Amino acid sequence: MSLPDVEYAVLSHSVSASLPVSISDVTKRIGQVMLRTATLEEFHKRSEETLSWFGERITVVPSGLGVGELRAMQPALGSDKALLADYRRDDR
Repeated sequence: MSLPDVEYAVLSHSVSASLPVSISDVTKRIGQVMLRTATLEEFHKRSEETLSWFGERITVVPSGLGVGELRAMQPALGSDKALLADYRRDDR
């Protein structure tokens, strides 16, 4: 994974854990991204691009599904068993 200006990213919400309907403050987060840009305009642009990139790759599974329904979804969700995802730039 390589995204412009992303220095560090971590997804820290465990697989199969439930999220609240709304998140009211930063203590209830599912991940963090640190961006480094030269201008505020670049920051806003990269923020939107990074959110879009993650949004295209994260699957939210509806709550209340039975075991059979969850098992049927597994092939589409992939076989990665990692509970946490971590990314650090390796080109520095």
